[in-house]
Amino acid sequence: MNSINQNIIIKIVENGIYLNSETFIKISSIDFGDFKKGYNLQKFNCELINWIEIRINSINEEILRAEIVNFKPKGDSYTNNHFKDKISNISFWSKDTGRLFNLTKYSKLINPLPTPQLTNVNHTTEQLTSVNRTTEQLTIKKKLQIPFDKIKIDFACATFEHYIKGYGKNVKFSIKNNYLHSNFDYVKYHFQKLLKKKILTVTIELEIFNDKIIFQIAKSNEIEKIDKNFIDIVKYQRTIELTKQKSEENSDNSILTPDEIFSEFENNDTGNIFNQSDKEILNFILKAKNVRNEKQLEYLSKDLQSENEIIRFSLKSDKSNFGFLFYTEQGEIKHHFIWELLNSNATYIWSIQKNEITLSELFKRINSTINTIKTIGRKKYKKEYKNGQIDKDFDFYPITHSKANTDESFPTWQKRLSEKLV
Repeated sequence: MNSINQNIIIKIVENGIYLNSETFIKISSIDFGDFKKGYNLQKFNCELINWIEIRINSINEEILRAEIVNFKPKGDSYTNNHFKDKISNISFWSKDTGRLFNLTKYSKLINPLPTPQLTNVNHTTEQLTSVNRTTEQLTIKKKLQIPFDKIKIDFACATFEHYIKGYGKNVKFSIKNNYLHSNFDYVKYHFQKLLKKKILTVTIELEIFNDKIIFQIAKSNEIEKIDKNFIDIVKYQRTIELTKQKSEENSDNSILTPDEIFSEFENNDTGNIFNQSDKEILNFILKAKNVRNEKQLEYLSKDLQSENEIIRFSLKSDKSNFGFLFYTEQGEIKHHFIWELLNSNATYIWSIQKNEITLSELFKRINSTINTIKTIGRKKYKKEYKNGQIDKDFDFYPITHSKANTDESFPTWQKRLSEKLV
């Protein structure tokens, strides 16, 4: 038995609609709302349509109220449609009702509107494929060239506005794509870069009846290419670009969370659009490059990094490579901060006694120390620390990697590191 809010497929014939093999609704008993006013419906044009899919909204006093959901349904069977109540009328109310109405043949229009006048199309920006005009209806099909920066990415769609000649207004079009999210609009430059397109080709179809839009659709092959794999590539490429970006000379913030680093990189407030974790950022970077200290970075992130803290990052500077700051809780009497630079040959450890100083205050101290290294360089910092001129309350240990960085050398580095984590 068919129920409310259920979708069913129904059959269109010249003189009406079959809900099933036994229930027939003649065309004069079909309510098209405002579209039918002033018209005498004669028959459907079955050369254009035979089946539609509808959603049942209500059945009351022999009237089935429904909305049209698909003009090209999958399947053509209506034999399983069964109704408890008798039905003698159908009332359509959805936006696509006008489209179905336009597939009927009807007698003359009462009080017809003036025929819309179409002006010439500027072929430098759009290609007019076809225009079909009657005294009451305007049907337009066009291919448009839309600059990517005029596209707005929204939830499950990309939108743009275009002025329709003959209608005299801007119309907002929506290109559907379930993989899109409104946050992606902030990083659409990366989408454009991957598509290698500054201009999108968009096909639009538009039906206007009595100065009302009754049907519209927009499609773009470029937008259709955006899927999960495409978005993963954008995430990957955007992450790799972090390692190439130099930090601002006047920036006081040298160690950055995943949210902060993307804002610093993009020079805006968009932040971590894809909600990437610290581990995901690290893994992307390790995957992208032949990283000479890959084993050290994996060990630090998987075995030593505290589960209660996130990995911080430091952008590249004139004095240092892109880096990762780890915090480990393995020490019983000291806090330990470990700075590992990408493709470097040394690990830097700062240790300090666990006392009244909060962890957030210690992160600020480490941030200040890395700021100093950005300014004076690692070599001078090590010299000043050795001479007692800087960071006197920290224990500082640089551990040099073997240049060969072979399987045999890694345990040596690991042993030396563990000896410092007391």
